[in-house]
Amino acid sequence: MRMKDKVTVITGGASGLGTEIAIYFAENGGTVVVADINSKAIDEVVATIKGKGGEAFGVTADVTVAKDMERLFNSCEEQYGRLDALFNGAGIAAVGNVVDLPEETWDRVMNVNLKGTFLACKYAIPLMIKSGGGAILNAGSVTTFSGDSLSCVYPASKSALLTFTKNTALQFVKQNIRANTICPGHCWTPIVAALYEKDQELKDKLLAKYPMGRFAQPREIAQAALFLLSDESSFVTGTELIVDGGFLAK
Repeated sequence: MRMKDKVTVITGGASGLGTEIAIYFAENGGTVVVADINSKAIDEVVATIKGKGGEAFGVTADVTVAKDMERLFNSCEEQYGRLDALFNGAGIAAVGNVVDLPEETWDRVMNVNLKGTFLACKYAIPLMIKSGGGAILNAGSVTTFSGDSLSCVYPASKSALLTFTKNTALQFVKQNIRANTICPGHCWTPIVAALYEKDQELKDKLLAKYPMGRFAQPREIAQAALFLLSDESSFVTGTELIVDGGFLAK
């Protein structure tokens, strides 16, 4: 019960890694607030957690809208009276080079991946301070550290996120708030599976970049996330954990 008595808000909690992290945290005794733009999917995740004996509730919110983020953390405080951890998992990707990518696509990806994280932190941190401190984990990527021939905007958003996280860590360390980045490689979520199961050649080409010869399983990323948001990493802040099966080591 490594998250016992801890309240965690998870943005993007109704799909992919966010869902796995929400369920895993609840299995480890944590109370989970599932935030997402998809109301129906939120209900399903909350029902799954409660069906396993966990505690959770959901808030429909768009991370790019300040009023939604303010309402999210107000709801958390009203429901549980505190906030101990925040996982900023909401994110989107887009394919396109600098010349071909539409301006509105650039803005949308930056708004969700970067502004969305900023807004969540903006409204989470005051509640964490009232709670005596807390931990923030932002979702980066292996593309935080490497170029991507398919996308100009996604890696840019994740690289900027890394510096934002370090700044956050330094600015609030005296308030007992830690901030780190987790940088996963490709993870076998339902969306990724649906994409690569249709194109075996593309899947094989990508797998060749992984020394372990496979993609991550969602639970493996959730386990790393739990470490960074639990008291087990109490002396870890302003840094990043790469969970990539050796992808960046090649």
